Amino acid sequence: MALPIRWLFSLICLLAVQAAHASLPLTVIGTDQATAIAPLSKIRILEDGTNSLHIRSALQQLNNSSETHYGKVASGYSDSTLWIGFSLNGPRGQKFLLELGNPFIDEVELWVYVQGQMTLYRNSGDLLPFSAREEPYPGFLLPLPAANTSPIPSLCVT
Repeated sequence: MALPIRWLFSLICLLAVQAAHASLPLTVIGTDQATAIAPLSKIRILEDGTNSLHIRSALQQLNNSSETHYGKVASGYSDSTLWIGFSLNGPRGQKFLLELGNPFIDEVELWVYVQGQMTLYRNSGDLLPFSAREEPYPGFLLPLPAANTSPIPSLCVT
């Protein structure tokens, strides 16, 4: 008698997990939004193979000795830390989202200038719970600060 009850309990648990998984909302980019997507025009990338840089030293090296890319960048998989610098231009109050399509990034930190100082604006990553993400998106979809002035310098650490 105990075996059928265990089997029935297991089946109910399995169905409950599947129903909960199916009901999780995901952010979906529609076709009208996809046509409005524009890659960053200029991106500076610094690879830190020793993972020893911090925000101040990385920013200095990023400005002086990093690679410059134009358009989309696919960096692949690496154990290195990538420091990515970019600036945003847009009308006052314009909202931006940063899409990182790789769902296996361990840690993402988004730093921005606030009154001349670098400040941690957002952090995310695969090591944090999925529910901690601001947007339920398979990769990472990070809201960037609204444009109050033009340009807005920003730095993303992945």
